[in-house]
Amino acid sequence: MVTMFFGPLKAGFELLCGDEEGASRTMNEFTQTNPIVMPCRLLGAAICNDPDDCEETLKAFGKSMGNMACSTPLVGHAISAGYAIAGKEEQAEKIFLQASRTTVVAGAGIVGSIAGPAGAAAAAIEAGTIWDMTESHATGKAKGIMTVVEAIRDDKELRPGEVFDSLMTPVGDAITGVAAAKTYDKIMDARKKNQMRQQVQSENNVKTEQINNLEKKIADQGVDNSKKLANDMSKKADILREQVAENESKLLEIQRRQRCRIRNPNEHVNGHVSVTIIDEYENESTGYSKRLTDASETTRFDRGPTSRLEQAQSSVTRIQGKPPLNICGEHMAYQGLSSDPVITYALQIKDGVVQCVDRCANCAQYDLGNVITDSINGTPVPFSLSELPSPGSYIGAVVTGTMTVAVSQRRNGPGRS
Repeated sequence: MVTMFFGPLKAGFELLCGDEEGASRTMNEFTQTNPIVMPCRLLGAAICNDPDDCEETLKAFGKSMGNMACSTPLVGHAISAGYAIAGKEEQAEKIFLQASRTTVVAGAGIVGSIAGPAGAAAAAIEAGTIWDMTESHATGKAKGIMTVVEAIRDDKELRPGEVFDSLMTPVGDAITGVAAAKTYDKIMDARKKNQMRQQVQSENNVKTEQINNLEKKIADQGVDNSKKLANDMSKKADILREQVAENESKLLEIQRRQRCRIRNPNEHVNGHVSVTIIDEYENESTGYSKRLTDASETTRFDRGPTSRLEQAQSSVTRIQGKPPLNICGEHMAYQGLSSDPVITYALQIKDGVVQCVDRCANCAQYDLGNVITDSINGTPVPFSLSELPSPGSYIGAVVTGTMTVAVSQRRNGPGRS
């Protein structure tokens, strides 16, 4: 397989070493087996009306692809099993060893990737070298880099092409290790994406059920656009959560100023309310309770400390023992209206969960149209449906990764020439 992808480089090495015949043979094999160059050779043979060359090229290319398949983990093992069933045990053993070597090298690369790409390459080279040393000792025939080692030890002469193939073995192992590590990362990334997708789907199913329940309860109060209103309330729940999250540190400081000690560690992010009022022209205005607007340094009223709601309905008076009238979100929401209220709803956040909340005794005195949340107090209001992440592809990762591992192998299998 070295020749298939590095034929010109190998031929150049052979020419430098004075082996012109070997270089010619290498380039001939390269043009027959390289997936990009081979079609060009076939076309040239067809134009020159040379059927023999076409047949020879197709045979060489098929043999090379078969050798690549034999180097592929699992695929090679399956081919080996087929040969074994057919009674060709020697061929089956060679292919099994070939596929197993790739598997071991790839596995070492995955383990070594803990130390990054360099670690994957080093671990793969070490695993491949140990395998070749063991196989060479067991069979009595030098494999891989051991071919050069044995030649140096025994003062044997090797053809330049054989030296090149042997020296490229560790390079191929390094590429295999890195490719296997990247494949493993892609598979793990696909797994993570799929887990995230399943989690979002599960959360969205719960949210959808809650929105449908909310829509039904709104419809029961005689509201025509119950579906739209339920979805709008879901969006307002998102905004309320974001407001609290953005101002959490300031809310904590306000809580500390208001109390000698905080009884509940999360008390500063609980109890905040947003109120939305819709007028007769379907314009809407949203306001927040005073503690949240203080933390966000938001101006509650345009003119002085008195709200427009107090001015418009001046007959309402504070109930004994209750806080001041205008600290609730209703007063801020009323500021943005251009006509009379028709629908009003209030949401409250507690421990990260938003629910409908009824009005306090002070605000209950004001005429704010159909205050739908008074009658569905405690009903959960889900956050908006989350965007569904794209699914991860195990198949794509495995197929592309396996091909990369197979291609990166430089070890020739049965039928080596």
